[in-house]
Amino acid sequence: MKELVTIGLPFYNNQSTLKLAIKSVYAQTYNNWELIMVDDGSTDNSLAIAKEIKDERVRLISDGKNQGLIFRLNQIASLAKGKYLARMDADDLMDPERIEKQMRLLLQNSDIDLVDTGAYSINENGFPAGKRGLKNINNDPKHILQHAMLLHASVVGKTSWFLNNPYNKEYVRAEDYELWCRTFPYSKFGRIKEPLYIVREGRINVKNYLKSSQTIRKIITKYHTGILSFIEFKKAIYTLRFKEFMYQVFSIVNAHHFLANTRNDALSENEKKRVADLMVSIKDIEYLKQSECKK
Repeated sequence: MKELVTIGLPFYNNQSTLKLAIKSVYAQTYNNWELIMVDDGSTDNSLAIAKEIKDERVRLISDGKNQGLIFRLNQIASLAKGKYLARMDADDLMDPERIEKQMRLLLQNSDIDLVDTGAYSINENGFPAGKRGLKNINNDPKHILQHAMLLHASVVGKTSWFLNNPYNKEYVRAEDYELWCRTFPYSKFGRIKEPLYIVREGRINVKNYLKSSQTIRKIITKYHTGILSFIEFKKAIYTLRFKEFMYQVFSIVNAHHFLANTRNDALSENEKKRVADLMVSIKDIEYLKQSECKK
């Protein structure tokens, strides 16, 4: 458990959530990490927040340009010093044991390329909303082609795998979906079936959802040959179009967030309390300088 892990944190106008995301890095029980924060041309106070950290383990990259998430994810992989690379988004948080548990699985199973986790979801106000990703990974090619295989922001994997399998800029807003469809025939993915990641899910941006769905249709069209029959292919495309229509209809009455909630399972009262307590404990974390960490 002494391997260096690079945690990649791209951000763009995340001033309201960035500090909490960073604190969840400092809360990790796995201590041998470096944090690469990449600013994608933020116009709010995000960059100033990132500059507050004075720690040798933290690198801040800012070129003043808005290059997009795909460019930044590939950039992080090229800059990583760690043998392993962990993803996270700037509006999310990590359970303190996330990296430790994922690294234990990776180090005990050298054939695994990537491992994700389950997740709790919170709403835009930080209140517990649901959970997902707690079942076994479905490795059936038909399922992979029609469903999100891994929780993208929660993955930890070999840095060499990310370098050998870069994100494709042609698939904006569904770059992870395309990556799984492209690589599953020769990769091995694992999962920690525990909610070790916290996804912040605010009000759905219908315009972005429609763009994602259109890109997924493009991906299915590219990769379906030899996996889906003609009827299965047409059904998958029409299902996506129907969902797009429903999101547009629900958005008219400002109720589209109800559709988004269908991806989550309900939380028990004990689980709601656990998430709330976890949020409080992360908020109480203070940034530490490298010199203080060595004491």
